[in-house]
Amino acid sequence: MAFRNVNVAYTHCKSVGQLKSAEKYMLGKKPDQIRDGVVKTTPELYTALGCSRDNFANNILVTRKLNGKSYSRLKEKDILTHKMSISFHPDDNCKLNYRLAFEIAKEFAEHFIHSKGHEVLFAVCTDIAHIHAIFL
Repeated sequence: MAFRNVNVAYTHCKSVGQLKSAEKYMLGKKPDQIRDGVVKTTPELYTALGCSRDNFANNILVTRKLNGKSYSRLKEKDILTHKMSISFHPDDNCKLNYRLAFEIAKEFAEHFIHSKGHEVLFAVCTDIAHIHAIFL
């Protein structure tokens, strides 16, 4: 199925605070999201491959430690994880739903991230007019 315009955004998390904040944001668990009633995703629209979906940040830190890649805030080049989003154009909402977007995100995560030996958490977000998925 072809889509009109798919955007990919990419950044990285270099600190434990950024990692945990990104996880909370994508799952709608930040205090301001909870206070404002923002429903960022739903349990059936997020999962993790290679780790726990409900304890992702801690799993990443443990895996790094087990593999001799401990984190130090003094090493500015250390990247704990990459944050990426794939956004579909709002005009494609007529041929795309959250479940299909989840299946596309899952296939992407399996093929390009998890198959390379990396843990990944991903969620399809429901809080904005255009359907998008976020990956950590």
